[in-house]
Amino acid sequence: MTNIQRPEHWAFMGSFGEVTIFSRSGTDITMDTHDGDCCILETPVDILPNEKTRQSSSWLVDKLPSELPEDLILTHDYVSVAIRFDNRRDLTYLWRTDLPTNYHFARPLPRWCDRETHRIVESGTEKLGQWEDAVRPAASDYRKAIGGPLR
Repeated sequence: MTNIQRPEHWAFMGSFGEVTIFSRSGTDITMDTHDGDCCILETPVDILPNEKTRQSSSWLVDKLPSELPEDLILTHDYVSVAIRFDNRRDLTYLWRTDLPTNYHFARPLPRWCDRETHRIVESGTEKLGQWEDAVRPAASDYRKAIGGPLR
């Protein structure tokens, strides 16, 4: 990949540092990862979530990072799109080969289990290499996976 850089208006989460796996073209963000890459890229969005709030993304995934169960601490390896709410709780949407769609679980790492919940939005390998559009009802997903107030 050429011109690998952090996309404009996005920042690397401090605990992971900067990496060179991202590139941009217009509003699209491309990620090209290799074994051992680890990063969280984030940008603030100033909205008050309600029943009409939707999380929308388009994915083109050629290969998933692991075929092992993501909900175990030793096999925790994934690519995702997440929403961090004002209460500092994250709802993370991801694609897995081994867990069923709509399954949700707390991130199985000690520092993260009380703040990040994963929700499987795509399962299996049949759609790898194809564009997948996802539109999720953020408030409803939050209530089902985490519960409590959004703020």
